Amino acid sequence: MVTSGDMMKKIFLLFLLLIFMTGCEVNYNLKIGEKGIVETINVLADNETEYQKILTQYEIPVSLYFGDSGDRYNVGFQEGIEYYERYLIEENAQKGLKYIGYFGSNSIRKSNIINSCFENFNFLESDNKIYISTSNNMYCYGTFSGNGNVYVNIESDYMVIYNNADRVDRENNIYTFIFNANNYTDKCISMTIDKDYSFNA
Repeated sequence: MVTSGDMMKKIFLLFLLLIFMTGCEVNYNLKIGEKGIVETINVLADNETEYQKILTQYEIPVSLYFGDSGDRYNVGFQEGIEYYERYLIEENAQKGLKYIGYFGSNSIRKSNIINSCFENFNFLESDNKIYISTSNNMYCYGTFSGNGNVYVNIESDYMVIYNNADRVDRENNIYTFIFNANNYTDKCISMTIDKDYSFNA
């Protein structure tokens, strides 16, 4: 029997399928700040043809929390369900789509995007430290992507004391994890952030 939760997951995975099949550049951004956590996914088109393709996703609402399903026969906006904000990107010669979600330390664990892409996502806050980890295998890449890269960027207002990032922007405290055809099945994200030390202090 197909549950409403299963149906919502299929709808969201269809959304990801449409994004990744365009061949666009995908950037997932997680900003951990003193006022909360902001999750952003940018899908940027390389040309006008790709932009027209991703415009078809603009009308698809994406629920903020994993497992929020509502009426499984209604894929539009539903009362009682929170959704990602969505915007068209048409600036600085870039075109695409942007989805934004706002979370707290407890609610980020239920992020629809993260939990649809990894079997396990952990965000633990203990003794004023934040521990972030995922399981190996990015489902989003393995199921849908071509040979391009998917960039996961994690930025924090606090000091990062451990990470396994592929690229580090120390000036802005941004840690980038790059998933590609060669590593998506055995690559994970692992970070420890110390809230006792402000990055900007």
